[in-house]
Amino acid sequence: MEALVYKNNQELVNIFCKDCQKRERRGCKEMEPMNCDIVKGYMLGQQENGYGIIVGKFKIEAI
Repeated sequence: MEALVYKNNQELVNIFCKDCQKRERRGCKEMEPMNCDIVKGYMLGQQENGYGIIVGKFKIEAI
């Protein structure tokens, strides 16, 4: 299984949230990326495509 690896939570913020217009409109700038519907949808889509997702020391798995 291939894995998408992100160094830490800040790397997720840098990748997904930096230019996100929805975060601007919704006012969710302070929200953790793993609580964001956009990020969760992306992660779930990648898992369905056969990728594992690792952030720092943690492996993210769909519930």
